[in-house]
Amino acid sequence: MLTVAVEAWIGNAAAALRGIWGEVTQRAEQSGYSRTSIYQHAHRVVRAVLNEHGGGVSDEALWADHERLRAENEALWQAWSEAEELSEAKQREFAATGSAMGLSLAQLVTLLAIVLPRLAVPSRSRVGRWVHHASAQAGRILSVLDRACQRWVLTLCLDEIFLHRVPMLMAVEPLSLAWVAAQRGPDRTGESWAKVLETWPHLAHVIADGGKGRERGVT
Repeated sequence: MLTVAVEAWIGNAAAALRGIWGEVTQRAEQSGYSRTSIYQHAHRVVRAVLNEHGGGVSDEALWADHERLRAENEALWQAWSEAEELSEAKQREFAATGSAMGLSLAQLVTLLAIVLPRLAVPSRSRVGRWVHHASAQAGRILSVLDRACQRWVLTLCLDEIFLHRVPMLMAVEPLSLAWVAAQRGPDRTGESWAKVLETWPHLAHVIADGGKGRERGVT
């Protein structure tokens, strides 16, 4: 902020720039500024005039750059503080999201080791407990959503896949391609398929290849 009157700056500059012997001393006695201050004011006035009319950087441009750089600096500090403060809640969220995307526990630990200090990296077992807890929470929420959405499912595509020789009875809604049912075993009998299908009260069409178990379950 300017603490010296503009008139004083110009008067001091005029005394220094005219070059009349003794005028700077006289100006210093009249104004109360030292000779050094008067010469500094003259230098600054000349520089300001040259910048304004000689194509140099104006004060407005310098101030705009200052404000821009300050905003960038604040944004960088904010990003750095958020990166440093990777709380356990954020780590849990990272682990749950990564697991839902198909990452293994070992892969999750490896990725967390990139952004956390070495001594703060959670163990594989700890990440496993986080994922298990998140899946349990999601299961309770999904059961509510399943009941709310069941009446909208009119058609299902049925098939089976095997996990370690145990059949997984699957149902997919063909328009949305939503995987709406997956029952692990215990077998592929009609009774098991009927248990999968009985939760869909408005089911009107079934698409499936041949199979006595599926046919009996649908019937």
